[in-house]
Amino acid sequence: MKSWTLSIALSSLWIAALSRIALRISLVIGLAVAAGAFPVYGQELYVPNFSDHDVSVLDAETLSTIVRIPVSSPPRNFPEAVAFSPDGRFAFVTIWGNEVVVIDTLTRTVTNQIPVQPPMREPQIFTRPGGDRMYISDCTSFIKVLDVATQQQLDVNPATPEIDSIVVPDSLASWAMGFTPDGLSAYASKCSFGPPGIFRIDLTANVVDDFIATPTMSVNGVEVAPNGEFLIGTGENFVVVVDLVPEPDIVVATLNNVNTPGAQFLSTQGVEFSEDSSRAYVVDFSTNKLHTVDVTTPSNPQLLSSVQVVTTGNLWELEVVVNRAYLVAFNFFSNSQVIAFDISTDTPVQLGTTDVGVAAFEIGLQPQAPNPIDLLTALIGELPGIVADLSTDRKLADKLEDTIGKLQDALGELTESPPDNKKALRKIEGAVKKLKEAIKKGLDPAEGTEFMDQLAEIARQIAVEALNEAIAQGGRPKKINDAQKALAKGDALRATGKFNKAVAKYREALKEAERSLT
Repeated sequence: MKSWTLSIALSSLWIAALSRIALRISLVIGLAVAAGAFPVYGQELYVPNFSDHDVSVLDAETLSTIVRIPVSSPPRNFPEAVAFSPDGRFAFVTIWGNEVVVIDTLTRTVTNQIPVQPPMREPQIFTRPGGDRMYISDCTSFIKVLDVATQQQLDVNPATPEIDSIVVPDSLASWAMGFTPDGLSAYASKCSFGPPGIFRIDLTANVVDDFIATPTMSVNGVEVAPNGEFLIGTGENFVVVVDLVPEPDIVVATLNNVNTPGAQFLSTQGVEFSEDSSRAYVVDFSTNKLHTVDVTTPSNPQLLSSVQVVTTGNLWELEVVVNRAYLVAFNFFSNSQVIAFDISTDTPVQLGTTDVGVAAFEIGLQPQAPNPIDLLTALIGELPGIVADLSTDRKLADKLEDTIGKLQDALGELTESPPDNKKALRKIEGAVKKLKEAIKKGLDPAEGTEFMDQLAEIARQIAVEALNEAIAQGGRPKKINDAQKALAKGDALRATGKFNKAVAKYREALKEAERSLT
């Protein structure tokens, strides 16, 4: 393992391996960016207001406040941090004490309170790639793990019934966390105890399996680059780049930093990457500057710009998506602020600022599920290559060509104006049947199952969009309830591999949602 450092000294004070379909979607999005469009990955920003015991929900484009959602009761039980389910439907807000509050982002209401043990103080929450687990670190030796689907704390130590957490040594009390793209390892910065450094957690065995010493600096923030090849640690006035290739457990890095006079404090969660891993963005608590770092060559990081942020608070965290950065600046005794930046160039431009509640430290950008049309287009693009490889098996190739035809018909229905979603789902249901027949003719079962699951997901998203629209427009409650029941039955069927029946249930959910508005 190699390591390098970049010193930032400017004043006297003080973030699963990609699947093939996801890659195709990212290419489509990349073209949109190149054409000057701003794809909306997240529609809303969620900001827990520590002292106001609520969460501000902001429009990500305008920064206007949509609503403030009460999540805890004074005088204690402060909301601290927020993370989202991968589809953006639920926000998980950590509360000082022993619970995580779950917000339905569609209805913007609290729908669950998850009991968590041991009790938490300053609880940060992170979703690992893949979205199935969330991890809570709170400057203690216990990292709590949540199952996103069941909305429950997981027992990761069944041999010790009284402890349901990943246990790390007291000297490694965790703070910020970053994850490898495959979601199998996490890197965590330490709280203020013991020797400075970054430690690695094996998320399969749930044990610490490596420690990277940083003897001349305490690391506060840590984030793994999207390409998985290196990570960045921030703290004091340094940015540390740690090479993760080859395997990081081969060598423990020793960083030889020279502390520069006039050190600043680089914030705990204030480091994020560009999607291509070429840029890192770091916020500075003491000077209120947004630093842009070129990490195209990780062994030779270069400070490109340090932009002064106009705010009445102190910068603490940021979220980055394509060419936008959202920063939160906290005021402990008055309104904190959210600031939007255009980061399309290496000298970011401040776009706007809005006030939120008192003592807001953290910010979350709601993810948005990919458009079903994009998903279907990407999937259709996968199949011709497989057909070409089957030129000697004409019967199997014919089944896959029939599948492609069904999917092209479905895409045609979705792109009509207005779209005929019910017909599209019938075509998708037909494509699933053709894939089942293709497996019987010799298609690799794992590959065929993956395609059928992806088609079920597309059908589900079409149904969910219709259901969300029905709720938003005040559709008849009974029909909406019928749609929700059909959706749940579809999910259960999909979980057991009955994809054809699952798509049929999603089509039923779509039908009931549309009927609720008539």
